[in-house]
Amino acid sequence: MTTYRWFTLEPRDRLVVRDGRPLASGTMRTLPFPLPPTLAGVVRTRLGLDAHGRFDSRRIQELLERVSVAGPVLARLDADGTRVEDVLVPAPSDLVFFGESGHRLVPKALGSAFPGVTSDLEGQVPTFEKEPPEGKPSRSPKSFWSFKAFLPWLTRPTAEWASPDGAGALEVERRVHVSIAAATQTAEDGALFVTEGLRLLLREEEGKGWSRLALLAGVSGGNALARGLVPLGGERSMALLENRPAPAGFEVPSEVSSLRTGAVARILLLTPALFAEGALPDRIAGAKVMSACVGRPQVVSGWDFAYVEDKGGRRVRGRPKPTRRMVPAGSVYWVEVPDDPWAAKTWMTCVSSSDAGQQDARDGFGLAVVGVP
Repeated sequence: MTTYRWFTLEPRDRLVVRDGRPLASGTMRTLPFPLPPTLAGVVRTRLGLDAHGRFDSRRIQELLERVSVAGPVLARLDADGTRVEDVLVPAPSDLVFFGESGHRLVPKALGSAFPGVTSDLEGQVPTFEKEPPEGKPSRSPKSFWSFKAFLPWLTRPTAEWASPDGAGALEVERRVHVSIAAATQTAEDGALFVTEGLRLLLREEEGKGWSRLALLAGVSGGNALARGLVPLGGERSMALLENRPAPAGFEVPSEVSSLRTGAVARILLLTPALFAEGALPDRIAGAKVMSACVGRPQVVSGWDFAYVEDKGGRRVRGRPKPTRRMVPAGSVYWVEVPDDPWAAKTWMTCVSSSDAGQQDARDGFGLAVVGVP
């Protein structure tokens, strides 16, 4: 288990994290949740400021290699914002709901799961531990689970599971803008466009108002983060950075630490992950993958601000990053434990292992917890 210094970022306005689609539709759309590099950039920028508040670009490589970020996940704050009351994590994909009743998936050999079926596919396939009711499955009632409800799912899962405490998807706020002509300072005809942003507020039961939400992440390496306002996401929106103690329940559960060599364990992703082999890597954190329950891929790209040489030998700043497919948060892998300390070492670490080496893990991709099978 990596030791992190935990912090929250609470947006003062909506959080703009655009998904990169062009403006042809007239709407700049948002991601449903910020990706790990959004927070990693904030942290490394803050740690790279000099005594005058200017970023020292000579430290870019040092900060990339020394500073690791884990997250983000959601944190529910108290009314004053002084304390993290609960942590909200993505709903696990190995629980399928039929109405309000959840039914657990477990890995089985293909012949056992589907008698009479033969295939050249190796490994095991996820199938229901107990025969589910007839009909189509429904979406999980909660997009995010309370960590207090998530821990029992890691340590004491059962074939059927009731809808847990948690929260739905973050609210999307849309704003209409108009383009202003520079010469006349008036609106241009037909130049309306819409931008989307996320509101980190959680509507409670009727009569109980709203809960404040923030992004929770951990950082290792570098100096301590200074409390204060920092820009986060697009439109230079500001967020309040607060250092926090380690959230309750983040220590390794005894049921997980007792997993021994050869046992089966689950790896559950709290943030999207990147693997060189795609969605089905042969190994994760050294453990052989036996089966997987993976959601639809997400796509990540971005813009690289590092200086590079162009074809003419000139140093130019910036180039687009390659487009890559991520394993979504909430995905589950069943693995064979390679050694006794493995489960405790892997708990709350970033397990990505892509062609970028360890950089994706340092950026926060693939934050994982371990559960019993």
